[in-house]
Amino acid sequence: FKDKQALFTEIVLDAVEALRERLARATAGARDDADAVERHAAALVDFAADNRALIRVLFSGEAETTALEHDVLNTLAESIAKTRSAQGRVPSGANLGVLAQAVVGMYARVIAWWAFDPTRATREQVIATLVHIQLRGTRSD
Repeated sequence: FKDKQALFTEIVLDAVEALRERLARATAGARDDADAVERHAAALVDFAADNRALIRVLFSGEAETTALEHDVLNTLAESIAKTRSAQGRVPSGANLGVLAQAVVGMYARVIAWWAFDPTRATREQVIATLVHIQLRGTRSD
């Protein structure tokens, strides 16, 4: 590698591919949309727990990671848009790009927040809250 940034970029890109594979495996046998959302959230939270140091560096806000963070989030949003489009899971009247960016933004912010201090919420609380927001929004039951 020519420098530290090139090495970090390669590590992050490998991690993103591992995450995509983990998410695909986790949601492959889902019974319905709700089950898929729960499996997706659990796989993502478990990935974050397994890769906490990488998550903290990627979302540190440091200048050298900002462009890579942007690229990673756009790659994940494109993947969500492609999957939702292929599965016909786009709400009527919704813009697919906005939907994908919103989902990625929510997950990324929560995962980064949790990775910096996992005592803020349990794994189960993070998963349950992400699932609730994605399926029902922020309204109470």
